[in-house]
Amino acid sequence: MPVVSKPVRSDYRILLSRGSQRPRAQLYVFGLREPIPAFPLPLLPGDAEPLVELKPILHDVYGRAAYDLRLDYSRAPVPPLREEDAAWAKTLIPSG
Repeated sequence: MPVVSKPVRSDYRILLSRGSQRPRAQLYVFGLREPIPAFPLPLLPGDAEPLVELKPILHDVYGRAAYDLRLDYSRAPVPPLREEDAAWAKTLIPSG
């Protein structure tokens, strides 16, 4: 059965679907400049659902993989950012 809802504009989305409640789901939306929302990790019914904080996980992976040394930040990102977001992103990248 398709789930019908209003269109939501966002840069990123997290869709959380518990097996016991399908087709119902929770949608977490956030923009490039917004913090990644914490969300409960679905487990088996009755189990305590731990809260997942993705930001520290992504920062840890970024640091361990040395992406700051591997990525060429002088090139435009794919997919391209909106003009105002591209200008904001440039302020985060140290020149040098």
